[in-house]
Amino acid sequence: MTIRIGAAIAAIGICGLAAAQVGGNNTDTSLVNTSGVSVKIGIGIPFDRSLSDGIGRTLTGFGIEYQPLRSLLRNSETYFAADIFVRDYSGSRGYGLPITINQRFYNSQTLSTERRRQYAFIGAGFSVVDLNGGGTNTDFTIRGGVGAELGERVFFEFAAYFGDARGNARPNVFGIFGGYRF
Repeated sequence: MTIRIGAAIAAIGICGLAAAQVGGNNTDTSLVNTSGVSVKIGIGIPFDRSLSDGIGRTLTGFGIEYQPLRSLLRNSETYFAADIFVRDYSGSRGYGLPITINQRFYNSQTLSTERRRQYAFIGAGFSVVDLNGGGTNTDFTIRGGVGAELGERVFFEFAAYFGDARGNARPNVFGIFGGYRF
């Protein structure tokens, strides 16, 4: 399990570096995320019975995001996200690992002390799902949600993940995260 997760995160990093090198649109919506890296922690609630029965009804969620210097679309941000949902920290009770490329759209281009920026995001990729350590399945996944910046570096977001069924498990999870941008 650890080797697969490490390989998936390394693949995201390589894709992020490649996207930063290719042409695209400069974006000035990122005000303080100078390193391009964000981390987040939260909870996940599966809304598919096979996942909640196989892993658990309430999951701990961890995530990392990487935002390259260039965006694929104007006036928005392209970023790569890898989130993992686990019941226990060893992963022996199963896990869900969605890895996606996303686009974030802000309601405002500026962050002020009177008003925090809100955003919506959508993405697509794949999920690696393991039910109780019984072998992994890889499924197509889409992701979407809304969020808000609570300060220059702190954010809060609601996300929903939907995926294909393979091996009697759908990676359908609702997540609530708090995060920090470096």
